[in-house]
Amino acid sequence: MWSNGNEKEPLRVRIRLGTRTVAGLFPSEIIQRIVRQSYGRFRACYESALERRPGLKGRVVVTFVIGLDGKVASANGHGSSTPDVSMVDCVLREFRGLAFPPPERKSVTVILPIDFQPPEGAASVPSAALR
Repeated sequence: MWSNGNEKEPLRVRIRLGTRTVAGLFPSEIIQRIVRQSYGRFRACYESALERRPGLKGRVVVTFVIGLDGKVASANGHGSSTPDVSMVDCVLREFRGLAFPPPERKSVTVILPIDFQPPEGAASVPSAALR
């Protein structure tokens, strides 16, 4: 799909984690590691959105709860800047499938912004222009 003219070297979309907020006792590094291991899932959501809206970029702010069993009990995307609702829904669906080590005492709420940008060199349109 994305290429810099050399078919052997596809361009990659850029995904970057913003500063996370953790309410509860849970190591922030573990959250970061598990979310980064799942970049492929989020990348697929974004690449699908780019097919519909070339140049799309923006931030998805995910608020999720890690339940006592370590599974994501809920995830929502309030405050996201991307206008592509299907992309946000896809990212949230993928978050709901994540599993973490069980918290020690009670559930943990995490607010995690994720920035999505098209591949370097691809045409980029600010999210506000796509609304």
